[in-house]
Amino acid sequence: MKTLLRDGLTVVALIGFLLYSNWRLTLILFVVLPPILWLIRIASKRYLKLSKGIQETMGDVSHITNEVIGGYQVVKNYGGQAYEAARFDKTSKKNLRQGMKVVVTNSINTPAVQLLMAVAMSVVVWLALRPSVIDNISAGDYLIYCRCRFAQQAGTLID
Repeated sequence: MKTLLRDGLTVVALIGFLLYSNWRLTLILFVVLPPILWLIRIASKRYLKLSKGIQETMGDVSHITNEVIGGYQVVKNYGGQAYEAARFDKTSKKNLRQGMKVVVTNSINTPAVQLLMAVAMSVVVWLALRPSVIDNISAGDYLIYCRCRFAQQAGTLID
């Protein structure tokens, strides 16, 4: 709760500062916000679905392991080692596939969000270098703006 409150207030303060220092450039960054939120929403739903699948398969792995350990004499006496090994292998591979899906989702989501932020910052830099905008903002103000924007993106305040 403490981190959520502190980071939330930091983001609000940084957005307020960005709007105060140059509201036109800040509004450009807000254009990119809906696609980023959409990507995060899709990835979050996928993570939730995959994490439930991983929990189920890990439960199956534990269940199979407990059955085999608890009834090792029965398995050994009736020659069920091959069956139990195949069952364990199948469940373990299913768990591995679920974990790989999480890795793939993360590998796609993170670069996509970073690409959108890079495009937004590129547009801000391009617009900031236009003569009509440069006349209204000093180099120091622009540097402070960019520094604050990058701090907000990274989630930390840069001194």
